[in-house]
Amino acid sequence: MKKVLGLVVVLLALSFGSCTTVDSGHAGVEVSWGGETNMNAVYNEGMSTGIHWIWDDMVEYDVREKTLVERFEFNDKDNMVTKVELALDYRLDRNKVNFIHKEISDIEIKILKTLKSAGKEVVPQYSAIELNITKRNEAEAKLARIIADELPEFYVTFARLQMTDVDIPLEVSRLATETAVQLGRNELAKKERSRTNRISKSSSCKI
Repeated sequence: MKKVLGLVVVLLALSFGSCTTVDSGHAGVEVSWGGETNMNAVYNEGMSTGIHWIWDDMVEYDVREKTLVERFEFNDKDNMVTKVELALDYRLDRNKVNFIHKEISDIEIKILKTLKSAGKEVVPQYSAIELNITKRNEAEAKLARIIADELPEFYVTFARLQMTDVDIPLEVSRLATETAVQLGRNELAKKERSRTNRISKSSSCKI
């Protein structure tokens, strides 16, 4: 009887002494000693007890909202090379992190590829000037629809997207500068002609 009681005590001690934790803002995936991923459960933040944690591992995934900011170069509708900065807010689907663990080796690369692909589809529909002034909201909405549709394919939830910066192509910037300089010269010449006419009229009156 004492041996049985002792065995029960040992087992209880192992059971409660064998535990693992999941950090705040994370979700846990159970991976067995042999490498098999538990596809039936995702662990919430906090402590999990059980004798199986002696040999099983808990792999944690950060499921808080993240922001990916990246600069790309695309050709706009005028075929001008345009640098565009995109900011994507997203989070991993906490209920599917076991699928991410089993099926996807680098989730951030997939997200980055999706962001670049969407930009390559949308940006050429506009000029850099339109993206800076009149059509940015429209372009952002198109990008958001594409990305929100594609991210769930690899268990990611879309939050929001912003086109945070659009550079004016060098050719357009150079032309704008040259135009401004020429306008300045024209204005200066106009003032000089006006001054000369006033002087001429003043001289005529004296005679």
